[in-house]
Amino acid sequence: MPPSPSEDRTEPFLDASGTTNSIQEKNPRRHHAHDILLTPRSTVSQYRSYLPARNLFWHSFPGGIFQRIPTPSENLLCAFHALVLSFAAQHDPSLSPPTLPQLQNILDDLRPIFEAAGMFNSSNLSGDQLAAVFWHWGKEFLPDQRCQLGYISSIPGWEEDEGGVPVLVGTGDIKEGEEVEEDIVRVWVWNDSLWEGGGMGHFEGVKRVDV
Repeated sequence: MPPSPSEDRTEPFLDASGTTNSIQEKNPRRHHAHDILLTPRSTVSQYRSYLPARNLFWHSFPGGIFQRIPTPSENLLCAFHALVLSFAAQHDPSLSPPTLPQLQNILDDLRPIFEAAGMFNSSNLSGDQLAAVFWHWGKEFLPDQRCQLGYISSIPGWEEDEGGVPVLVGTGDIKEGEEVEEDIVRVWVWNDSLWEGGGMGHFEGVKRVDV
């Protein structure tokens, strides 16, 4: 049965060697993704790009309700921890999640591409960088699948309970209308969006709320 509000919850995370550890989350809260409605202030193009992400997130998280999984900030690689934890929480155990060494190796391989685009960071990753690492990881370790990252982007000034807005990072091999094909492995994470302004952003994992 679900824990009472007074109970502590222990969430796992992986250290650099791939060992599972845990950190305490006291009184975990449910979060609700913000459901944007078409208004005179929103443009049709923006709304059209939002709708697929919104619908896919609601499909995976009924009602847009989710729970964040806390991640460590050690070495500023919370993005990798968030991806690993979210993958394990959102998919069947028959699919092995990425490991930190695997993701780090792919990040190292992609650095020339990132640097050519003006991204010289080796940590504190952006959503696009994490999505690229995950996509390339899928090509190597899940060759029969297509991997795609989605994230809940927190909006400054909004109430915490609103959770943020679902954002889906496009890939070249997932076309419009194919979003629910069985060979797509999609993982959602949460981000505070601070990296968009050059700040120190933070990623956390995402899982369904126990009912």
